[in-house]
Formats: sequence, structure tokens, C-alpha cells
Amino acid sequence: MKRNRFVFVTPVFNEEDFISQTIMTMMSQSYNDWRAIIINDLSTDNTVERINNTINNTKFYDRFKIINNDTRSEEHTSELQSRFGISYAVFCLKKK
Repeated sequence: MKRNRFVFVTPVFNEEDFISQTIMTMMSQSYNDWRAIIINDLSTDNTVERINNTINNTKFYDRFKIINNDTRSEEHTSELQSRFGISYAVFCLKKK
């Protein structure tokens, strides 16, 4: 498995007002060897629809992995490293 150099990990819960801007920021940065994992923690709004609308039909579509959790929880870095072959992970969290 090819190891990705840099991975954005973004847990989301009802972030429909902010997720498109977060994704656009990821796509606009200049470093090319990156992937993004968005973990949906049981959102009840239109977060997942906004994610799909933002990434569909872009050249970055294949860089995104969306995980829908069955229960609200966070994945640990070591689990992500072994599951997705990550060298470096950056967690993108919304400031409360």
C-alpha cells in the first residue's frame, strides 16, 4: 500500500455551515501529496450532502475518504495509521 505523506483528518458533526469552506481550504493548498479523511459523527443536518456537493466533479475527488461512524466516537491516530497508511495526520477541528 502506498503511504500518503500528509492526511487531513476532519471529524464533523452538524457542520453544514462550515464544511465546504474547510474542504476548499484543503484543496487550495500547494502541497500535492495529500489525502483527506472526513469522519461524520452522526450528523443530522446536511453535512454529508455539502461534503459530496463540494468534492464531486473536482480533480481532488479521489483524495477524499468519507467515514460514517455508527456511533459518535473519535478514531485514534494509530488506528488511522494502520488502516489508511498515513505518515502524518493533521486534525482539522472547529474551534468552539
